[in-house]
Amino acid sequence: MVLVYHLTLQSEKPPFDDVRVRQAISEALQREAFIELGTQSGAVGTGNYPLGPWGMPKEMRNQLIGYGPDMAKRIAHAKELLASYEKEKGKIDWSKIKAQCASNIKLSCENGQIMQQLLKKINVHIELQPMILSQLRGNEISGDYLMSLLGAAMNFDDPIDTFGQLFVTNGGRWYQRRSLPAVDALFEQQKFMADPEARKKVVWDMDTMVINDSSYLILMWPDFYHVRWDFVKGWTQTSNLWSTNTRMDTVWLDLPELPHTR
Repeated sequence: MVLVYHLTLQSEKPPFDDVRVRQAISEALQREAFIELGTQSGAVGTGNYPLGPWGMPKEMRNQLIGYGPDMAKRIAHAKELLASYEKEKGKIDWSKIKAQCASNIKLSCENGQIMQQLLKKINVHIELQPMILSQLRGNEISGDYLMSLLGAAMNFDDPIDTFGQLFVTNGGRWYQRRSLPAVDALFEQQKFMADPEARKKVVWDMDTMVINDSSYLILMWPDFYHVRWDFVKGWTQTSNLWSTNTRMDTVWLDLPELPHTR
């Protein structure tokens, strides 16, 4: 199982319906800060668990929006993006934009407080809107929000599960409202690729698209809840493990020989 903390931007409503604003937010969020300043540990990553077999190489990740190593350059770019948007569409009133967080999920609002400080560097001042988890999820389902901070858990460290739940149109996560047809097409393609190295290239293309689209911002991947067993065989992966096709009829364990069994 793997867990990820994220910031969702409502791409169906202004100002986040414009990619420039979403990218500006992403550029300002120094991912390492969520690890260094929060009461948590983990790793910086993109759409797949960064320390697993599908994690994007760091040199490739550093080319994406929100991941470059030069924060001064990223802050300047974020300000340029916002200036371009406001010149065309008018000034954004950030006082009217709130970020909802779950008050009964500790790290949700903690990540929100870190986000607040980081966004001040691009002159964006966001008010947090704490609420209980059920209300937050209800708002995500209805689309009645602009910014939402929470996390997601996936059963397996595999693109079919991670992308199937987080990024694919009509995927397993009900609050995933963004539709990127090019990502959907690549998702279907990689599901049937037997060569891991060839599949990685397609997965990283998907990763590049969703990260640069900046609708669903990965803040960090915590290092707890990550377990891998290479002796589980016969598992058939699906794109929605939470509600369909989770039967274990064909799963078997190829257990290693243990000292006490000799």
